[in-house]
Amino acid sequence: MNNTKIIIYLKLALSSQKTIYYANDWAIETMKNARYPLELFQRVVTVSLETMKIVNALPRLDI
Repeated sequence: MNNTKIIIYLKLALSSQKTIYYANDWAIETMKNARYPLELFQRVVTVSLETMKIVNALPRLDI
């Protein structure tokens, strides 16, 4: 998809009668915290980094 088609698609999407549901809207409605998507992403990154530290600290397996 080229840039022109993307711009046309976005214009149609924004001008349609359909409601566009943003992550922040969901976060405010359900979690009462607009920063929830960002905080969740940060937690996932932290868990991933800590997991890599643990995995890298394990002794090598000689198979």
